[in-house]
Amino acid sequence: MKKLLFALALAACFTFGVPNLATAEKECQSGNMESCTQAGALYLYSDNPNKGVKLLKETCDKGDMSSCWILGSEYIGKGILEKDIEKAKFYFEKACDGGYYMGCMSLAVNIYGADDMEKAAIYYRKGCDLGNALGSFDSCYKFAIYNQHIMNNTKKAVQYYKKACDMGKDDPIAEITDIWQKSCDMYELLK
Repeated sequence: MKKLLFALALAACFTFGVPNLATAEKECQSGNMESCTQAGALYLYSDNPNKGVKLLKETCDKGDMSSCWILGSEYIGKGILEKDIEKAKFYFEKACDGGYYMGCMSLAVNIYGADDMEKAAIYYRKGCDLGNALGSFDSCYKFAIYNQHIMNNTKKAVQYYKKACDMGKDDPIAEITDIWQKSCDMYELLK
């Protein structure tokens, strides 16, 4: 999952008009924060990953929450950086607290997961309630499942299945996953 999310993040880098590292770095030096994040992410998988980490830390400290999330993702230990769960948690929390949905989702999935469903549910809900990014409906869906199956709270489950269904209607990510449709189906079944 983490590799898929990072691949989506890198794909977004190119989608928003940064064709290569040299261009991203030049735009970064001109003060474009988004380009700094893109350059940092690209450097991670270049021959100079330390420069990528440094650049991502700088942009994270300046308030770019996607940089914080990328760092957290790398500290999970499946990428370039050595596994450090505390650092991953730190960067995911910073991203989540800064309003970046993926930080919340990553805390729920990568840090708490099945080990602490109550904590994971807190972050699924927070990610859902942010509702400001592609794929946010996934957090709503998972929070609905938690309420339906763990808390036996059908009323709250229905509320979040509906929210996931509504959010997914205009989300292009919904087209590549069945979660959105499952949300709509569960809402119709339980309402």
